[in-house]
Amino acid sequence: MNRVEISVSSVSIPDCLEKLEKFFEEIMDLLGLSDSEVSVLLCDDATILNLNSKYRGIDKPTDVLSFCQHENSMGNFTGSEIPDLLGDIVVSLESVKRNAADFSINYEEEFRRVLIHGLLHLLGMEHESKIDYDKMINLQEELLQKSMEVKLF
Repeated sequence: MNRVEISVSSVSIPDCLEKLEKFFEEIMDLLGLSDSEVSVLLCDDATILNLNSKYRGIDKPTDVLSFCQHENSMGNFTGSEIPDLLGDIVVSLESVKRNAADFSINYEEEFRRVLIHGLLHLLGMEHESKIDYDKMINLQEELLQKSMEVKLF
């Protein structure tokens, strides 16, 4: 059974926490994960700016950061290689809201998208090259469409 631990810092607690766990478990199931664990921190731009600056040397907020527990892994985990504790995902709700407005999409869709994006990073996917970017974004959007049944808001 997959597990998701959600915490909140420096923002109001969203009404969707219980549904968010179900959504994340659904995504993990769609990816073929079993008995894996992820922690998710929902925060503000100031919190994620601090982390982005400290760990990536980028002095601006971002929508999502992923901290994989297996930094030496290259590529995707498969089968029995998938570790129990995948890592931590940090999401700035302020950045998600701004992205949704910038892209003229609804907040829930963008929130789902960044959560999936963060999880794919924990599984070793990157988007440094055009080929890797296309592969990751295609999977992200496929998972987004397949998971629309679980409503967050």
